[in-house]
Amino acid sequence: MRLLCGSCRRRERAFPPPALPASLQATTALPAEGFILELDLEASSVVEVTRSPGLQSLLQPGTAQLSLQEATGALRAAGGDPRVKGLLALLGGQTGMGLAQVQELRDAVADFRQAAAGRAPTVAYADAFGEGGAGGTAAFYLASAFDVVAVQPGGLVSVTGLAAATPFARGLLDRWRIVPVFFAREEYKSAANFLRYRGSTRAEREALGDRLASLGAQVVRGIAAGRGLSEEQVRRAIDGAPHLAAEAAALRLIDAPLHRDQARKLVSRLREGMAPARPPSDSIAAARAALTALATGQPAEAPSRTSPPLGGASPDAIASLPVIKALRAARQDPAVKACVLRVDSPGGSAAASEAIHREVSLVVGAGKPVVVSMGNVAASGGYYIATAASKIVAQPGTLTGSIGVLAGKLVCDAALREYGVSVEVVTVGRSAAAMSPLTPFTRHQRRRVEEFMDATYALFKQRVAEGRGLKPEAVAKLAKGRVWTGEQAVEAGLVDQLGGLQAAVELAKREAGLPLEEGAVELRQAYPEKKSRLAAALKLVRGEDAGGDGGAAAQPAPAPAAAAALAAVMAATLGRPLSGAELAVLQQLQVGMMSPQLLSLDAVRLAAAI
Repeated sequence: MRLLCGSCRRRERAFPPPALPASLQATTALPAEGFILELDLEASSVVEVTRSPGLQSLLQPGTAQLSLQEATGALRAAGGDPRVKGLLALLGGQTGMGLAQVQELRDAVADFRQAAAGRAPTVAYADAFGEGGAGGTAAFYLASAFDVVAVQPGGLVSVTGLAAATPFARGLLDRWRIVPVFFAREEYKSAANFLRYRGSTRAEREALGDRLASLGAQVVRGIAAGRGLSEEQVRRAIDGAPHLAAEAAALRLIDAPLHRDQARKLVSRLREGMAPARPPSDSIAAARAALTALATGQPAEAPSRTSPPLGGASPDAIASLPVIKALRAARQDPAVKACVLRVDSPGGSAAASEAIHREVSLVVGAGKPVVVSMGNVAASGGYYIATAASKIVAQPGTLTGSIGVLAGKLVCDAALREYGVSVEVVTVGRSAAAMSPLTPFTRHQRRRVEEFMDATYALFKQRVAEGRGLKPEAVAKLAKGRVWTGEQAVEAGLVDQLGGLQAAVELAKREAGLPLEEGAVELRQAYPEKKSRLAAALKLVRGEDAGGDGGAAAQPAPAPAAAAALAAVMAATLGRPLSGAELAVLQQLQVGMMSPQLLSLDAVRLAAAI
């Protein structure tokens, strides 16, 4: 989660065209007569927020991290810089990004092409779009936004479509005699279903099918528009994938099979065709202003790990205290006129979500618009927060909604007896042991859990109705824990408009009545605070959490031994590692009952399936 604040500068002069970021200018020798910009996504990974690296990675750096905001900002700035004579993107076979992040980059490439039309051609190259015949859909979807797409002659174009696989561990738990007991509101709230059932429910299959259809249609439309094909041609190409390079060229998925060195030369040749009067010199064609300089030249941003809602296992879960402090500071600062809250989270604690919702509503009540910009996933608690905002912006491929609540625990008493372990529990109070995994729920405890589940769910729906101006009956139909794509959410009234972070910033300016000219508004990141790599290293050496902000809450939590053991055995049995969100559920359950969570695991799984 990130918070951007805007304040109005004094307008005493004309504002110049945007320049390349200072970090790029400072770390790269840029020829004054011009250069070709290289976006290297093989050596860099684009992430929502850059993470503080561990000590070993600091001493032995590997793949650099580039924040999505830095990448899109640099592309848009480069489009307005007359020194930029071309753009070459080196794409790995798999981007590691979710569909919404790919769409955000596609938007930035489109802005670059529009600003640099007739001056700077764009070329996307990959050794292969998906090794082994799968997994190249997202990378190719990004590549289709460029003027020219090339793959090496021996490479595959694996535009095979989208798939989502859900493992179910109920059989494994039954063998261990561990009983999963969960309460969900309502049938689409399926975060714990991988523990409860041996297969998907009808509601799960229905919702997943709808979401995949929506996301798949977005990919087809984007590729068709980018490659000048009909949607039917793209669908046939997807069904026939993977394709050899020559086959892909015949289908017009790519322009030509080229090697990497040929792709680099192609940018200069295309540039010569655009401006025959003065072809660029050899020194210009050889210049590399790699966007990875942004990642290596910028201090890393550390994710907050203060009071994580699920025990700290998921770095994308909502941590309330730092966000609240940043929102409060923005509300009290007279220079701040509007806020953009970037949400990329599957949710988390109901209490944390309500606390942040309250602070967002106070900022709006103070006359300062708050626009939420959604990333890959802004579901359940992530959507709960967004309902307090003035406006909500999401990409078509964002996964959002999941208006529902979940709670429960794994009961292990029978499993312990199987190994000769007996447990005696002595209590004072009828619900003193309700959270314990050593005892099943009593009738009284079940009734109380049902009551607070109903109350939490009712409050969630109330927040949606109030924030979105919807009738309770309409919210009831949209709720039930169902996840929607951003495209579907706009139609349902859960989101205001489609777009990325740049669109959210522009909307915030309009909502606040700020000037729209470039440079007229100062934009600063209020959360998370930027921290240097050296400071992160020193904290790691001292045994502190590099992402914390000090104090008792920032101390590392005890190792969740039981959760880790359960996760390891489940991962081996299921044939794949558990996701951070699944591990978060298990870690919370390790200490007993899971408190009411506004959490969406199916959204996380689907985002990872792109």
